[in-house]
Amino acid sequence: MSRPLIYGEVPPGLVEIPAGSLQISPLVPGSPILDGLAPETYAGLLMRAPANTLERRHEIGLALRALKPGAPVIALAAKDKGGTRLAKELTGFGLCVSANR
Repeated sequence: MSRPLIYGEVPPGLVEIPAGSLQISPLVPGSPILDGLAPETYAGLLMRAPANTLERRHEIGLALRALKPGAPVIALAAKDKGGTRLAKELTGFGLCVSANR
């Protein structure tokens, strides 16, 4: 199951969406539930992070648990929807962050 995960609707043109990605957003009917994903199974994460702080941290934590060690993570959020705090939160999860603005 070495597929990349996509959480949320990523605006077109911002980043390339990996082929064969698995949509895991709870807002997309039929998507798998994050806490039901097998640990250390998926090849990467592309996330449009939720605006709510608690929801964002919860969903990031669950998604990271499902990733293989060293898998790439791309997280996006508008500045007024948690984007200014996103790098600090990802660092708190132990990730090395490179911010592109």
